[in-house]
Amino acid sequence: WVHNQKTCPNLHRMALDYLSIPENNRPVNIINDRALRDLSTRAFLCLGSWLRCDLLAPEDLINVMKSLKKRKREDESVM
Repeated sequence: WVHNQKTCPNLHRMALDYLSIPENNRPVNIINDRALRDLSTRAFLCLGSWLRCDLLAPEDLINVMKSLKKRKREDESVM
C-alpha cells in the first residue's frame, strides 16, 4: 500500500488499519468468547480511527448499525 498512498490516501489509511489486525489462526468452529471479543475490539479500533480521520461518516455508521439491528429483530421473529 505504500505505492498507493498518494493516489488513494483514504483507502491507504483504511488498508493499514485493517491489515494491522493480527491474524487469528484458530479454526472457526473453536473460536471462543474471548476471541470474539478480541475481534470486536479490533473492529472498533479500526472504526474509531476511520471516524477520527473522516474516512467514515458517523451518520453512515449509525445507519448501518440500525439496519443490522432491524435485520436481527426480523430474523428472530421468523424463528
